[in-house]
Amino acid sequence: MIDNSVKLAHDLTKLTISNSHRLIILDIKDLYVNNAILENTDIARAQLLKHNDKNTTEQICKLLKWCYSKTTSHSKNKPTNPPFPISGITAEIFLQHLEQSHVRYLLDSKHITFYARYVDGILKILDASPTNPDAIAQYSNSIHRNLQLNATLEANDRIHFLDLSIIRKGSQLEIDIFRKPTTTDTTISYLSNHPGEHKLAAYRYYIERMFNLPLNNDRLHNEWQTILHIAKNNKFPTTTPQTKTQNTTHNNVRYTSTNTENNAKWATFTSPHIRKITNVFKHTNVKIVFRCNNTIARFTKPPNLHKIPPHNKWGIYQLTCNSWAEPASA
Repeated sequence: MIDNSVKLAHDLTKLTISNSHRLIILDIKDLYVNNAILENTDIARAQLLKHNDKNTTEQICKLLKWCYSKTTSHSKNKPTNPPFPISGITAEIFLQHLEQSHVRYLLDSKHITFYARYVDGILKILDASPTNPDAIAQYSNSIHRNLQLNATLEANDRIHFLDLSIIRKGSQLEIDIFRKPTTTDTTISYLSNHPGEHKLAAYRYYIERMFNLPLNNDRLHNEWQTILHIAKNNKFPTTTPQTKTQNTTHNNVRYTSTNTENNAKWATFTSPHIRKITNVFKHTNVKIVFRCNNTIARFTKPPNLHKIPPHNKWGIYQLTCNSWAEPASA
């Protein structure tokens, strides 16, 4: 399991590959609704017993079964309703168990040179001399009856994973930034009534990613031109991204708050004049976070000109009759 694409990119550039190596992407189909309920509970119980006593383990397992019961078709023993909040945790437990029992063997036997997974996307680099990508994909689909994976092979010496384009260059792997064809260049407009922190959030991310990824000079230049193009389409002055870039290069260490307490307070951003009030807290331990009320949802919501009496609303409702003990339904 990888944390982010930046760490993955640096790990990939350190690898040495040969002409027999192949890159393959496996996408897990319907991860949250294709997990075996009873098997997931047994896996969780085995892991919990390693760090907890039996009573605590059984209490957690009972809670898991209760959560599953709200989204389970008992005939098929698999979730059918929308995933419940802990679906991500249970799916991760399930996948880590399969990786430990099946994928570990392939890594130890050198059938797979590199393995990385982010949620339901898997990147594998394998040596095609003892095996081939089709055999690996077929084996992966046979690991569990509820697990279905769609394989994508590299084409023209490159493959796309997350926001990375992984490029084969001799015995090394190079990295470029990948954007889907459907990606738009829309960010918060510079002319909108939003605080500057909100407007620059996207560009802060773009610029930090550009500097943190191991890009060569040509790809770095192309990404910078893309950022400038996005800023221009969203009415930003040409000097804004350049100023942000200078601040990023001078402060190449990301800001991390040392204050563990949550002292953030919300302030509704109505105009730049609101900062005359919020600046009072600049030298205190109270952090001001801006929010806007001029949202699309607020403007498109139909006006509530008059309130409908409860008994005039459509639907099924219940009336309580004082002469009878049982309520009458209408």
